[in-house]
Formats: sequence, C-alpha cells, structure tokens
Amino acid sequence: MLFWCTREFHRTGHGTLAPWDPPTRLVRNGLHQSTRNPMYLGVLLILLGWAIGFRSSPLTAYVAVLAVAFQLRVILGEEPFLARAYGDEWTA
Repeated sequence: MLFWCTREFHRTGHGTLAPWDPPTRLVRNGLHQSTRNPMYLGVLLILLGWAIGFRSSPLTAYVAVLAVAFQLRVILGEEPFLARAYGDEWTA
C-alpha cells in the first residue's frame, strides 16, 4: 500500500511523502479513491493481523489507540492543511 501511494503521490500529485516536497496536486486516484488515508489504514491492518495472529490483547489495544491517534492527526492536522493547500478541489 505504501509503494502504491508513494507512486501516486509522484505521478499524480507531482510530489513525495516528504514534508519538504509535498504533492502540488491533490491525489484522488488509486487507493485514495476509496479511502482518504490508505497508508494509515495499511499500518492498522498489518498490526491488526499481527494482533489476531499472535492472539495479543495488548497489541489489539495498541491498534485501537493508534487508530484514534491517526484519526485525531487527520482531523486536527491534515484536513485543515489540505483545505488551505487545495481549496475548492479539497472541498469537492
């Protein structure tokens, strides 16, 4: 998922994941067509798979805490930045 998203950031967004070289165009294709944060979702799915595979309650709790942290980061940090950076395109 990371490589796919990185490729789309480069091909469609004309940028990278790096904060000093962000995409100049909003990426809305590939995995971003189905979810706004596929890289976060990928991390959570990997960890959830490990939690299930190892039958680990602490790891399951960590997945839940991380999901909340990702969501707060998106709502409080990423979405306001994207709204400022991409304006009407982001709203649409």
